[in-house]
Amino acid sequence: MLEIRLLGRFELKLEGELVEITSRPVRNLLSYLLLTRGTKHPRDKLAGVLWPDSSEQSARKNLRQALWRLRKAVGDSCLQIDSQSIGFFPTTQLWLDLAVLEQETDQDLVKAVLVYEGELLPGYYEEWVLLERDRLQAVFERNVGKLIEKYLDEARWVEVLEWAERWIAQGLAPESAYRALMKAHAAMGEISKVELVYQRCITALQRDLGVEPSEETERLYQQLLAGEGLSSHGPPAEVQAEAAVEVGGVILPVQVTTFIGRARELEDIKQLLSSSRLLSITGPGGIGKTRLAIEAAVKLASTFEHGCFFIPLAPIREVDHVAQAIAEGMNFPLATHEDPKVQLLRYLKPRQLLLVIDNLEHLLDIVDLLREILQAAPEVKILVTSREKLNIQGETNLVIKGMEFPEPEDTESMERFDAVSLFIERAGRVRPGFLPSPSELKQISRICQNVGGMPLAIELAAAWLHVLSVSEIVDELEQGFDLLETDKRDVLERHRSIRTVFDHSWLMLEVGEQEVFSRLSVFRSGFTREAAGQVAGANLQQLAGLVNKSFLSHDPAMGRFELHELLRQFAEEQLGSVPEDRDSLMEKYAAYYANFMETKKSQLRGKKHEDAIAQILADIENVRAAWRYYLRRRRTSMLSKFMVGFWHIYWIRWWNHAGMELFAEVESALRNVEDEESLQVLAQAMALQSYFMGWVGIPEAGYQLALESIELLGRFERGEALVFAYDSQALNAYFLGRMSEEREAIDKMLAIVTELDDKWLRAFTLFAASMITLIEGDYEEASNMAETNLRLYEELGDVSGSSMPLIILGHSALALGNFVKAREFYLRCLEKAEQVDFYYSIQTASKYLGNLSVTTGNHAEAEHFLRKGLKITREIGFVRDLVNLIYEMARLRAEQGKEEDAVALLAFVVNHPASAQTRWLGGSIGECAEELLSRLQKELPKEKIKNATERGLAFELDQVVASLMQ
Repeated sequence: MLEIRLLGRFELKLEGELVEITSRPVRNLLSYLLLTRGTKHPRDKLAGVLWPDSSEQSARKNLRQALWRLRKAVGDSCLQIDSQSIGFFPTTQLWLDLAVLEQETDQDLVKAVLVYEGELLPGYYEEWVLLERDRLQAVFERNVGKLIEKYLDEARWVEVLEWAERWIAQGLAPESAYRALMKAHAAMGEISKVELVYQRCITALQRDLGVEPSEETERLYQQLLAGEGLSSHGPPAEVQAEAAVEVGGVILPVQVTTFIGRARELEDIKQLLSSSRLLSITGPGGIGKTRLAIEAAVKLASTFEHGCFFIPLAPIREVDHVAQAIAEGMNFPLATHEDPKVQLLRYLKPRQLLLVIDNLEHLLDIVDLLREILQAAPEVKILVTSREKLNIQGETNLVIKGMEFPEPEDTESMERFDAVSLFIERAGRVRPGFLPSPSELKQISRICQNVGGMPLAIELAAAWLHVLSVSEIVDELEQGFDLLETDKRDVLERHRSIRTVFDHSWLMLEVGEQEVFSRLSVFRSGFTREAAGQVAGANLQQLAGLVNKSFLSHDPAMGRFELHELLRQFAEEQLGSVPEDRDSLMEKYAAYYANFMETKKSQLRGKKHEDAIAQILADIENVRAAWRYYLRRRRTSMLSKFMVGFWHIYWIRWWNHAGMELFAEVESALRNVEDEESLQVLAQAMALQSYFMGWVGIPEAGYQLALESIELLGRFERGEALVFAYDSQALNAYFLGRMSEEREAIDKMLAIVTELDDKWLRAFTLFAASMITLIEGDYEEASNMAETNLRLYEELGDVSGSSMPLIILGHSALALGNFVKAREFYLRCLEKAEQVDFYYSIQTASKYLGNLSVTTGNHAEAEHFLRKGLKITREIGFVRDLVNLIYEMARLRAEQGKEEDAVALLAFVVNHPASAQTRWLGGSIGECAEELLSRLQKELPKEKIKNATERGLAFELDQVVASLMQ
């Protein structure tokens, strides 16, 4: 088998072995014959074309010598030679990149585009080369254009982004590629990125061609900004997804009160979910939908391989934030530049799990997302609670009525009814040891009848026992009840309005409790005692009173109070209609969380690191609401209090996409500001946005944004902000392979921190400095720096930070061949990272522990760590590292004696675009894979090699990962 590449490089392999042809005349002759394959050339003409400046006699002599060397190198199988002519005629034993590029059908467009690794014969400037170079570039552009158009038609936005960027990466300035990028970003709801792409297009056209964008490009840009011409398609039906096999967790809220009754409804849910993938539980507010859904999920959890997850939507106000909320509810980091919805669908596709999506009624527009989840993820089931049906295809609806209560004619065994049992149990919390008499049981039955068995109303009514007798509660209810004021379906008239219960409960609160309760409505997703005191003026006695009267629930383990959404809405109404009062409350609320984040910033850097993470995550929706309050008002002095704390928590959780979007909001809000304070905040936000852009896979744009932030910050005395800006520049430079620029940025960081008295900033900068020193090959110095770095972080108490220098120490030991020491460092890193769920270090340590285990022959451990690495890498969407881990798995399979499986994996790796990326201490992924593949090809029969290679070439990324995770 003869393999020849002329695109991007000259390379020739015979039976898998590299054949070195160092002679320029021989390369010229072979290349010309390949470009004109199938044609016989007269020797005189061929000599004249290839040696135009030589005499005829000298040219013919040169041709004979070159032909002799060529035949010696490749044999005569494809050459047709006689005394008058020479020609190259391909056989089935030839693989030629030119032939793949020029294939005439559209069925293998991906292969045709992938094979174009660069211009024809770089470094050759003969006239015949230049003419063919332009022609082949045009073929490539035609093929990639067809491919992108195909993906645009199919609404496969991720593929559009990938191939358009690949086209641009060839050093060209194709307007159609930039237009495709703009369309894809617009369809994914990323309008800010449309603007960014348009500016890139302008810069490229002016730099390379000296022209402005065409009218077509300008018109498309204006239409997309105006919201016109956006595709109605959602993400692709065939979402690429990596499979997982590890059993997922069960993330459901812990309940602090006993669940009572509802046996029939629980059985109904079980049966309906066995035959339906989308079940909506509907009914009026307060009817117990949420509690029932949680209890059902608890009982069904063991039947879902990858777990059950509770997604509360009550704190969410925008449909665009729902995908992020679902991802956070599953502890899944949105880590790439793709639309969060696309990442979410890819994550869900291979999983068998239950999503419990609560309080959907104010966000009914998310039904499109639910439909796409069900289409993309065939083993996912969704349990929704809402006051209204979703009215979408495939929905099964279960209407929840009140708990079972006695009818007037029932006179015996009242306790057997769920509603009565609930009243008695809740009454016991207010009046310990409460045992109703027979007459009280009859009165409790009347209470349950009056409220139609509504759990929230029963709990509130039971709480009145601290001041009223059972008979007095009956009198209060029967004096004020109106018939139900809702048009909800299947609700009986005897169901009374919960409004009456609320009104009576409200009147039974003390005036101070009423004021506090109404102010508590400002909170989202619960609050702490401290927050309630500072924002709502609540003291401990008032909070305890509201808990006792069932207006609040309290989780002592978390130290947090929760407010039922229906009660929160009622409390909000009690605030009154005076705008000044509401504004004053919101100002207190926002200021509290701004100061909260400023405090947590220092705690994240110290011994309260773990507590700070937990506290921020518990209050994340409150923090985001406060942030957006100040964004709308352009209160830059308050926004600055959030920034670094936000960056830190988003980095730890690897919420890269969300982090990028969060700081992009500042640019949108402050785009036209001119005052000094606003410019400083804008510049800092740009620096932090740039950091996440590098991690999500758009380092070129991130690098430019970092430079802009540095230029702005350079006008002010903002040392810490400049450290982050230079770190962002260094990170993006690393991803772009610009090591000298990375070193320059890090040296500037070091210069700044020497002037600042900040131990954490010194540790932060020292990690970056040790990493670039490691990359430069000074392993001893990198180790010394990492040891100092580790001591600093451990003295501070920063757990996630202290995991990072252990990576440097592991890498240095690995480079020096000290495998025992390297393993020790990586294990310590993994232990620290898992302590706080720091995804970056978990992923890195797992990957290198797998690498080490393969090298040292510990196959069982290698399998464990490589699967662990694959799992988290798949979740964060790092394609480069996925391909790298697949190569490591190929190494493992070869060591296990499964050579054919190894060959299939290697064939996939070699042909994947990400294989061009470098490995630590190992050249490119593709080069390493080719080297191992070459060795295996010598050991296996050709037929087995052929079959395994064909199998590997047919793989898709998700298939490979799925097979390795089984």
